[in-house]
Amino acid sequence: MDFNLILNELSLQHPAPNEQVAQQRMSELIKTIKPVKGQGLKVILRDEDGEIISEIVEIIHASRSSHVQEHASLIQQHQERIYQNVSDGLEVWNRREELFPNLEFCDAVRRQLEDIRTGQLELQSVVSILFELHKCSKNWENGYLNLDGYPIEESGESKPTLDKYFKERTFRCPDGEERLFERHVKLRFCNWRIHFFPVKPGQVIIGYVGRHLPTVKYRT
Repeated sequence: MDFNLILNELSLQHPAPNEQVAQQRMSELIKTIKPVKGQGLKVILRDEDGEIISEIVEIIHASRSSHVQEHASLIQQHQERIYQNVSDGLEVWNRREELFPNLEFCDAVRRQLEDIRTGQLELQSVVSILFELHKCSKNWENGYLNLDGYPIEESGESKPTLDKYFKERTFRCPDGEERLFERHVKLRFCNWRIHFFPVKPGQVIIGYVGRHLPTVKYRT
C-alpha cells in the first residue's frame, strides 16, 4: 500500500504538475483506500510514555459530493468537537478566521473575548452562537438575513433605547466605517448579548460580545 502517495495527496507537499497527473493520482489514491475501507487500517503509534501501541481505525474518503452527504453526520460530529475543544476567549479570537470564516469582528471584540477565561460558563454559549451566525452568513443568499430555523434567539432594540443609547451600540468595523449594531442574539442564562451587523450575503460583522447593554428599561 503506497502510504507516501496518500500523505502527498492530503498534505499537498508534492502538487501535481498538471490536471491529468492530478486526476491520475486521485484515481490511484481511491484505489488504495477502497480495499481497506471495509475492514479498517492498523495504525502503529507511540503513546506519551514512548510505548508502541496499535489501533484499527476506520478509513473514509470523499472523492465526490455524494460521499460528503454520506458522511455528513461524522463531519458534523468532528466539527462540533473542534468547537467544544476551544479553551478560552483568546483562542476564539486567534482562530476566528479558521473557526468562523463567514464572520468579521470589530477590534473592540478582541478585548471582550480575551476576558472570557477557561472554564467560564459563557464560553461554550458564545462559541455556539458565533458558529450559528457563521452558518447563517454562509447560507445567506439574498435579501434580509433571516435567522428563522436556527437555534438562536434574536431581538432588536426599541426606538426609545436607540434614541438614548445609540452610541453604546455604534462600533467601528474592520473597514473603518462606524455602524449601528441594533440586531443581537440573547444569551439569557447569563444576560449576555452578541450584537451583529449583516452587510451582505456571506459577510456578517460581530460588534459586541458581553453583558446586556443599557436600555431605557434596564440600565445594566
